[in-house]
Amino acid sequence: MELLNVEGKTKNRVMYFDVLTTVSMIAVVILHTGGSVWKTNQIGTLAWDIALLWQVLFIWCVPILLMLSGIKMLDYRTRYTTRELLKKRMFKVLIPFIIWSIITYVLTNPISLDFIYVKNFFNLFFKGEINPIYWYFYVLIGLYLLLPVLSLMIENSSKELLQYLLLTNFIFQIGIPFIYNIFGMDETQFEVWTTYMKIAPYAGYF
Repeated sequence: MELLNVEGKTKNRVMYFDVLTTVSMIAVVILHTGGSVWKTNQIGTLAWDIALLWQVLFIWCVPILLMLSGIKMLDYRTRYTTRELLKKRMFKVLIPFIIWSIITYVLTNPISLDFIYVKNFFNLFFKGEINPIYWYFYVLIGLYLLLPVLSLMIENSSKELLQYLLLTNFIFQIGIPFIYNIFGMDETQFEVWTTYMKIAPYAGYF
C-alpha cells in the first residue's frame, strides 16, 4: 500500500503503524470510560475496580501514540524546514486547543464581562486546569517545540550520547524517587526532579 506525503510524493506505507494507531485510538476511548478511577471517594467500589482495570489494561496507548508521532516526525528535516514544521503542527494543534479551552471555560464558568473572568481563564489555561483531559495537548505542544533539538540529537547520535540519556533518565525516574521513598520524603518537592519529569518521560517515548 502507498500513501502521499506532504510533498505529494508516494512512499511505502508501514501497515503495522496503521494497526497500532487504530488500536491505540480505540484504547484511548476505553481508557476515558474509566474516569472514576480518579475519584477517591469511590475507592473499593465495583465501579472503581473496573475503572482501575481499564487503566491497567489500556494505559499503554499513550506511549504508543507518542512513539508513532516520533517515528513520523523526527526525520522532518528531510521533508521541510523547522519553520514549516512548527507552522503546520501548531496550526493543527494549538489553535483548536485554545478554541476548545475557551469553549470549555465558558460552559463551566458563568460568563462575566470583567477583567477577573478573563484573568481566571489565563490562570487556569497556563496551569493546565481548564479540563484534566487536555493534559495531552500540553505534552504534545512541548514535544513539538523540542522537536528541532530532538531531531538533531537523533541525526548526530552516538554511543556516548545514548548512554548519557539513559543515565539521566535512570537517575531522575528511578534513582531519585527510590531514595525519596526510602526516607519517606515527597520527591515532588525536589524542583529539578519535578521540572524534569514534566517532559522527560514523554520525550523518551517520542
